[in-house]
Amino acid sequence: MRCSAGSGRDVAGFVQYPVSMFGLIPLKTLPGWPEAPDPTAIQSLTVLLGVPAAIALVLLLLVMAPSWFRPDRSGSQVARKDS
Repeated sequence: MRCSAGSGRDVAGFVQYPVSMFGLIPLKTLPGWPEAPDPTAIQSLTVLLGVPAAIALVLLLLVMAPSWFRPDRSGSQVARKDS
Protein backbone atom coordinates (compact mmCIF):
# COMPACT_ATOMS: atom_id res chain seq x y z
CA MET A 1 0.00 0.00 0.00
CA ARG A 2 1.39 3.36 -1.01
CA CYS A 3 0.73 6.76 0.49
CA SER A 4 0.22 8.48 -2.83
CA ALA A 5 0.33 7.35 -6.44
CA GLY A 6 3.79 8.45 -7.63
CA SER A 7 5.61 9.36 -4.47
CA GLY A 8 7.85 6.28 -4.52
CA ARG A 9 7.51 5.90 -0.74
CA ASP A 10 5.87 3.06 1.14
CA VAL A 11 3.65 3.33 4.22
CA ALA A 12 6.58 3.58 6.66
CA GLY A 13 8.08 6.45 4.65
CA PHE A 14 11.03 4.51 3.21
CA VAL A 15 11.92 5.09 -0.43
CA GLN A 16 11.35 2.08 -2.67
CA TYR A 17 14.20 1.74 -5.19
CA PRO A 18 14.34 -0.89 -7.88
CA VAL A 19 17.32 -3.22 -7.47
CA SER A 20 18.73 -2.27 -10.87
CA MET A 21 19.16 1.33 -9.69
CA PHE A 22 22.24 0.25 -7.73
CA GLY A 23 23.68 -1.73 -10.64
CA LEU A 24 23.88 -4.97 -8.68
CA ILE A 25 21.57 -7.02 -10.87
CA PRO A 26 21.21 -6.03 -14.51
CA LEU A 27 17.66 -6.58 -15.70
CA LYS A 28 18.42 -6.74 -19.43
CA THR A 29 20.53 -9.22 -21.36
CA LEU A 30 22.66 -7.93 -24.20
CA PRO A 31 21.46 -8.81 -27.69
CA GLY A 32 22.93 -12.11 -28.89
CA TRP A 33 23.77 -13.34 -25.37
CA PRO A 34 21.90 -16.20 -23.70
CA GLU A 35 19.61 -15.42 -20.76
CA ALA A 36 21.44 -15.49 -17.44
CA PRO A 37 19.92 -17.85 -14.85
CA ASP A 38 18.91 -16.45 -11.46
CA PRO A 39 21.39 -17.47 -8.73
CA THR A 40 20.18 -19.82 -6.01
CA ALA A 41 20.30 -18.92 -2.31
CA ILE A 42 23.40 -21.10 -1.81
CA GLN A 43 25.22 -19.36 -4.66
CA SER A 44 24.34 -15.94 -3.25
CA LEU A 45 25.45 -16.91 0.27
CA THR A 46 28.70 -18.33 -1.08
CA VAL A 47 29.51 -15.09 -2.86
CA LEU A 48 28.37 -12.79 -0.06
CA LEU A 49 29.68 -14.74 2.96
CA GLY A 50 32.00 -17.52 1.80
CA VAL A 51 34.37 -15.52 -0.39
CA PRO A 52 35.01 -12.77 2.22
CA ALA A 53 35.48 -15.43 4.92
CA ALA A 54 38.01 -17.27 2.76
CA ILE A 55 39.92 -14.05 2.09
CA ALA A 56 39.94 -13.22 5.81
CA LEU A 57 41.20 -16.73 6.62
CA VAL A 58 44.08 -16.41 4.14
CA LEU A 59 45.04 -13.01 5.57
CA LEU A 60 44.85 -14.40 9.12
CA LEU A 61 47.14 -17.27 8.14
CA LEU A 62 49.63 -14.91 6.51
CA VAL A 63 49.76 -12.75 9.63
CA MET A 64 49.82 -15.54 12.23
CA ALA A 65 52.06 -18.11 10.49
CA PRO A 66 55.42 -16.44 11.30
CA SER A 67 54.69 -16.59 15.03
CA TRP A 68 53.93 -20.32 14.80
CA PHE A 69 57.38 -21.14 13.44
CA ARG A 70 59.37 -18.82 15.69
CA PRO A 71 61.35 -20.45 18.53
CA ASP A 72 59.65 -20.42 21.93
CA ARG A 73 60.92 -17.62 24.17
CA SER A 74 58.41 -18.05 26.99
CA GLY A 75 60.90 -18.46 29.81
CA SER A 76 61.98 -22.07 29.63
CA GLN A 77 65.50 -20.87 28.90
CA VAL A 78 65.73 -18.39 31.78
CA ALA A 79 69.28 -18.08 33.03
CA ARG A 80 69.44 -18.73 36.78
CA LYS A 81 72.06 -17.21 38.94
CA ASP A 82 73.71 -19.62 41.39
CA SER A 83 74.07 -18.15 44.87
